[in-house]
Amino acid sequence: MQLVEGPTLANRIKAGPIPALKYAHEHGIIHRDRKPANVIGNAAGPGKGARFRTGEALTKHTMKGPREREAVMNFQPHDFEELRSRISKLESQNRRLKQLGGVVLIGIVLPLVMGQAPSKKTVEANEFVLRDSNAKARALLTIVNDNADLILYDATDKGRMELKVDSAGGASLNLFNAQGASIAALSGGDASVLQLGTTGGEERLLAAVAPGIVPSLILSDKDGFVTTIGGTDLITPKTGESRTTSAASVVMSDKQKNVIWKAP
Repeated sequence: MQLVEGPTLANRIKAGPIPALKYAHEHGIIHRDRKPANVIGNAAGPGKGARFRTGEALTKHTMKGPREREAVMNFQPHDFEELRSRISKLESQNRRLKQLGGVVLIGIVLPLVMGQAPSKKTVEANEFVLRDSNAKARALLTIVNDNADLILYDATDKGRMELKVDSAGGASLNLFNAQGASIAALSGGDASVLQLGTTGGEERLLAAVAPGIVPSLILSDKDGFVTTIGGTDLITPKTGESRTTSAASVVMSDKQKNVIWKAP
């Protein structure tokens, strides 16, 4: 082997890259132990390889097969660019396949998930009955002549509340005691009326407000005495004339409906 004086490639790399083995590769020589410490050279010339006892010439005896020999002997530097281009294309195709797989997976899973979700359904009927865990009817909703009627029942099957809405726009709410007597009623439409009664069903308070009339509040007791605050019709006994009191008036009557006191 020729004696080469000069630094090793490891020292030369620090000063910048040097094409040490290009000449050997161009002439079909493989070093097989290429490392900076095994490449030496002088200051003026190209680097030269050392320890070539591990190297081999690229011949038909060192090739494993015809395809390898043809690939090695015909290999050119521009093949690196072609290889890099192919790898880039494969990576791009791989990304597209992953994205396509994700879309397909979503398309398969989404209908299954949506199929498990409860769907909204519309049921048309003229009557609905809601029952509790003991199979007792607790609510009844009916539609008769375009009028809606809702009744709520207690645990003893007694109706305790009734809500009505008619087709003309009027509405009413009634509350009942355990005996079925009305103890409170509220109605609205052309006039608004509130009625409150005793547990025995006797009316004790009546309030009414309507367009064109004077609002009134009527209170009564169990003996039949009545106090009216606001508008009410008064008849003068001597003349038989009738007049309507103002909202600021108070009229008290006995159980025969005779006026016993009024103001003004």
